[in-house]
Amino acid sequence: TLDQNALAGTLSMGGKTTAMVDSNDIRPGGNSEPGAAHWVVVDGMNDKGDYRVRDPNDGSTYFVSPEKLGSAMDTARAQHGGGGMLFVENAKASEDVLNQVGQDKADPLGDGNGTGSKTLKNGAETPW
Repeated sequence: TLDQNALAGTLSMGGKTTAMVDSNDIRPGGNSEPGAAHWVVVDGMNDKGDYRVRDPNDGSTYFVSPEKLGSAMDTARAQHGGGGMLFVENAKASEDVLNQVGQDKADPLGDGNGTGSKTLKNGAETPW
């Protein structure tokens, strides 16, 4: 479920969060029918307390209330059988140091082109 305290703490330290949401429920003015399970990035908050969502599906950025984010997460869990949040702290080290530290701690998830953010289309990577 949405943990507003953990999210506020992460954002206040310059971190980001990814959240599993229902693709229709998260969008302002979205379809009332359940969509697909979908990860979005939450990386800010406005003065009204709404969260800034960056949606890798189409590269859009929009703001949603805590209630809307919580609802979209709940719908994802109920309709798609999974969900959650991943909090990413603002790293204090250089990219080279982080790459060196993480070098032996990561494995590829597959050996094909996939359908995610770096998918090749017409010989070029997609922007997301």
